[in-house]
Amino acid sequence: ILKYLETPPFLRKRLFPKVNELKYAGVLHPLKIPSHITPANLKKIKTGDIREGIIISAKGRYFADFGINHLIPYYGKSKIGKRITAQFKKGFPDLEIKEISDESISEYWGYKVRERGNLFSLISSWSGNIILTSRKGKTVTNHVIKNYAKSKDPLLLVFGSPSKGIHEILGNRIKQTQNAKVLNFFPMQATETVRLEEAILGTLTVLNTEQNVYN
Repeated sequence: ILKYLETPPFLRKRLFPKVNELKYAGVLHPLKIPSHITPANLKKIKTGDIREGIIISAKGRYFADFGINHLIPYYGKSKIGKRITAQFKKGFPDLEIKEISDESISEYWGYKVRERGNLFSLISSWSGNIILTSRKGKTVTNHVIKNYAKSKDPLLLVFGSPSKGIHEILGNRIKQTQNAKVLNFFPMQATETVRLEEAILGTLTVLNTEQNVYN
């Protein structure tokens, strides 16, 4: 579902088959991030515009489909079915592109979803700071948040699942985690657990607010 939400709407039918897991994905709120809010009218494409596309084959040639009802010739190395990010070297009517990396884009372009089979192995291999969110943790303070905001090290933020908290998932191994703090971002919660989507939004809001002060 996370991968589906991050994918621009005009690419979803090509990249995702019909599966039960996505049966109700249509009721989820759109992200409205820059990679999603792009004109569908090819006449509005300007030099320098950045868009997401997918590589397809037609009549023995490779093209990039950007959801503008017009295929752009593609001369890169990506394979058919690969999602790419490209910048228009020439706008309408010439429409010439060059493939770019998401890291080269100055504005927020979206998130990456990676799967790991074991949470403890991920935490053990992480080289930066780690926050394990839990109602059993210490109440987060401004001082703690400021220290994370000032740090140049990457931050790994870990949440529990809807059925199990961090302590239940990691068990005794939680004591073996290095550079990790167990923090409670909702110290006065009246419910037994905070819904995962609410915990993510609330925690990121607190961290990002302080982070913006030091950037």
